[in-house]
Amino acid sequence: RRIQPLLFFALLVAFIGAGGLAYESVGGTRNALVLKITAAIAFAGAAAAAATPIVPRLLPVAGACALLLLAAPGLAGHALDPDQPHPLALVDDVLHVGAAAIWIGGLVAAVWLLPRVDTTSRSRALRRLSSLLVVAVAVLALTGVGRALTELSSVSQAWSTSYGRALIVKTALFAVLLALGAANRSRARTAFSTVRRYASVELVLLLLVIGTVSVLVQLRPGRLVQRVAAP
Repeated sequence: RRIQPLLFFALLVAFIGAGGLAYESVGGTRNALVLKITAAIAFAGAAAAAATPIVPRLLPVAGACALLLLAAPGLAGHALDPDQPHPLALVDDVLHVGAAAIWIGGLVAAVWLLPRVDTTSRSRALRRLSSLLVVAVAVLALTGVGRALTELSSVSQAWSTSYGRALIVKTALFAVLLALGAANRSRARTAFSTVRRYASVELVLLLLVIGTVSVLVQLRPGRLVQRVAAP
């Protein structure tokens, strides 16, 4: 019951976002096709989540739709470009998006859901969540490095291209989040109000990261910039 509104809202936002991008995309392309399928899956998931109070068995359907969306950015983006190591790049992208989803979802749970449970359950959930987020952040960092190595063909592209500079901004925000997350993990046994406050700040910074990523995915990767510039 507690997760249903959040799941509905997240899938609704995904539907609106994918639908808007599909409307603006070039027809007949892989990007446009994946975005249309993504919007359809998100809509079906949002509808299932909305109907969950009446038909509780639809909640797993909504959850399954949310999990399917993890592959959408990789299938629609640069991971399937002709010069990419396809299986590796796609798996890396899915793991990257999945780790980010666990991080964001975990923080939302800490801020929104945990205040509504009893103290004993909350403490147990915080310990489990803290361990899970450590793994998610490690996977996020490793897969982020992996994707950067396939999108940049030289170190200088990190500062000489718009893509590289956006990547630097994203990395800087990520470093701040790591420090904040470590501080919050050390406070996991202190007052929950403190943990919740730090988690709220992390969420705000993660929104900035998402904003940076939304710019990043619209830019031409460094390897492509170099290819176009070559005589």
